[in-house]
Amino acid sequence: MLCFGHGAFRRLSNIYVAWEDYSNLFNSGFDRDIFIRTNLSSAGWQDLQVVSEPVQGSNTSLNASKRVDLAVENGNIYLVWEDTNDFFNCMGDSDIFYRCFLFGGGWADIQVISENVTGKNFNNDASLFTELVVENGNIYVVWQDSSDWDNLEKDDDIFYRCNLSGSNWEDIQIISEPTLTQSRMITPGNTNPSIAVDGGKCHVVWEYFNTSSWAGYNIDVAYRCTFLPPNLISPGVTPSIGNTRTKFNFTVIYSDMDNEPPMAMVLNISNNEYLMLESDPADMNYRNGKSYYYNTSLDIGNSYTYFFRCSDGYYNRATTPVNEPEVLNTPPEIVTVDIETAL
Repeated sequence: MLCFGHGAFRRLSNIYVAWEDYSNLFNSGFDRDIFIRTNLSSAGWQDLQVVSEPVQGSNTSLNASKRVDLAVENGNIYLVWEDTNDFFNCMGDSDIFYRCFLFGGGWADIQVISENVTGKNFNNDASLFTELVVENGNIYVVWQDSSDWDNLEKDDDIFYRCNLSGSNWEDIQIISEPTLTQSRMITPGNTNPSIAVDGGKCHVVWEYFNTSSWAGYNIDVAYRCTFLPPNLISPGVTPSIGNTRTKFNFTVIYSDMDNEPPMAMVLNISNNEYLMLESDPADMNYRNGKSYYYNTSLDIGNSYTYFFRCSDGYYNRATTPVNEPEVLNTPPEIVTVDIETAL
């Protein structure tokens, strides 16, 4: 068995080891694949597994899978690695792949996280040298990338992505640029990132080289503390159903651990957008939650879908669409007293 290159090791009460391997074990082919083995304190070493193959015993992964990193929390195993396979229409350039083993549930499907949209090849250059950290079920990943993302030119930048729900990945962020979506750090750029997390805040360091005079024309160490996404809680609409005389009150609660105010809080009602107002404009503490509202009357005879969205300048947030309220047509009423006789 020939082992090669980069691997990862974690020792908790159990031992977890992952590495890249040329061996054709489990019919995985003689290309490089990602292998893992665990030593459970109660049961000893478990069987080898190939995690870069979508199905054990297949050779679907025909190209190099390498430079794996590993995190473990509460018996769940999280892996990221560099991969040149054309899974999910990522076109065979080097991308960052992710897979997890959930305790009691087995291995989940492989995901390509260096593409913002699954099945799209937006990131068409090398994604390399990835690391991840997991804290309280939240997943944080960084990597080096040479893609021309958001017109940032083809120098190397540090990309960042997180998953705070267990199922949905946030949008990719380029954290090596002083201003997001502006290319100021130019070739040869930013390489070899490393990440740590403390209380939900990510701290990232990387090697930085630039020809600007302030950097001294040499390789330096750059640092950035990543921003946390805002949170939206929808208490619902009051009332949830009405008629032609009903006034509807839409409310949402916005909070942000970075204490970043929203650039705008928008209510979308059946694809029409309305700017919401702060319930207490004098309150500048966004960490503990602020209420926003919008009052409106709606047309009779319709049911409406609504959701809220906002941005804090770094992350975009939107709630799940809700199919309410419903506006009823009020039947006519005769309010006069019947006169049974005529004079």
